[in-house]
Amino acid sequence: MKIREAVVNDIQQMQTVKKTVLEYISLDLSPVRDGEDEEYISMARKSWVCEVDDEIVGFSSADLKDRNLCALYLKPGYDNLGIGRQLQHEMVNFYFTQKEMRGLSS
Repeated sequence: MKIREAVVNDIQQMQTVKKTVLEYISLDLSPVRDGEDEEYISMARKSWVCEVDDEIVGFSSADLKDRNLCALYLKPGYDNLGIGRQLQHEMVNFYFTQKEMRGLSS
């Protein structure tokens, strides 16, 4: 199991994970459109993935622009392994350590 920062090439697998989550409800399951992928994985919206045997099985995202913790998805069958906790830790730690997000000057 490996937790790492997401890169643009991870987006397709991340969307696959999102579509397989049993609790996920959305009217828009369309893929990220051309030109949006750089913003999806950027400083404004940072994401982390968990890989097991080179397969992404979960991810989390924090959005500084919209000021929210916007995603935490885990593929069915990978619960109770601590993956969600680790992804949440990465997301929350990043979100709350950003000076701009907290309105503090440098």
